[in-house]
Amino acid sequence: MRSETSGMQIIIVSDDAATASSLQRALGQCGLVSISQFNHPAAALDWCTKDEPGLVLADYFMRAFDGLEFIRRFRALRGCGQIPLLLMHCAAARVIRPEALQLGATDFLTLPFDLPALAARTTNLLALRQAQLLLQKRPWSTLDESGHPSCPPALLH
Repeated sequence: MRSETSGMQIIIVSDDAATASSLQRALGQCGLVSISQFNHPAAALDWCTKDEPGLVLADYFMRAFDGLEFIRRFRALRGCGQIPLLLMHCAAARVIRPEALQLGATDFLTLPFDLPALAARTTNLLALRQAQLLLQKRPWSTLDESGHPSCPPALLH
């Protein structure tokens, strides 16, 4: 894991304590230590109104509301349109992937998870977020209303 991404905050949203704990342990083995767990999706959403995660890992199967509803609500929060979101699900739930992508899921992790796949996905998504943040700091970079970089009119001519 590159040092510029190792300090980014990761949040795990799952009402399954065993899944959340094993994910946190596994991410710790990958050198990621800035991790918060939320056992209720509403608590995670509330936290995201005050703080900005570098990556969100959300469980599809939750009692309060499912991962698809979490994605809807998360993407509606100010500043959360481009934050990578990894949706976790069991193999039987693969049918939700098209809708999850339309709602804004960035990638998927099948449970039970494979440590090398988890490490690769989190590393790649944190690097993506770091690149987004660096791009936003460029003096010529502006964002459109959906949070995507746009080119200043002077550069289009």
